[in-house]
Amino acid sequence: MTRPALLLLSLCAVAGAACRDDTPAPSPGPPSRAAEDPGLRPPASRDAAGAPSLPPGHPPLGGGGAAAAEPAGAAITGTVQLASGLTAPPGHVLFLIARDASRTIAAVRREDGVTYPFTFRLSAADAMTEGTSFAGPLEVTARLSRTGDAIPRPGDLEGTAQGVATGARDVTITVDSTRQ
Repeated sequence: MTRPALLLLSLCAVAGAACRDDTPAPSPGPPSRAAEDPGLRPPASRDAAGAPSLPPGHPPLGGGGAAAAEPAGAAITGTVQLASGLTAPPGHVLFLIARDASRTIAAVRREDGVTYPFTFRLSAADAMTEGTSFAGPLEVTARLSRTGDAIPRPGDLEGTAQGVATGARDVTITVDSTRQ
């Protein structure tokens, strides 16, 4: 055998010996508390009423997280209307965007197939990122996107309400300008 082949064979033997684990497997510890607590069941299990069984304090499933945590009256409600002489482009999409004082988007909502005047509700449940603060005063913009794209484009129609407090009711946003 050549010297490089012997060297390679020796390295493989050493590596193989180093990879062997002759230590015994650890013995299992005491049973976990979850195994002792018959009240905890897998989330997929159902109780008699058919609702999922969740650990205490877990937010409800099915989109109830932010809405359930939303304080009563924290939603902004109102109407989007078109200024006199404006018509909505066919196939448009309405975006409602709430921004805080630093211009950070606090909430956004997309609505398809809208007719005007349109009644809206915007809340922390509409946050793009969970945990985003939905505290006023907010600037709420209604944008009619001709393409359905969330990114503003020239030709989109817009209207804005300034200084809107969370919990405000009967906010009117008049779409009255065309984005340049």
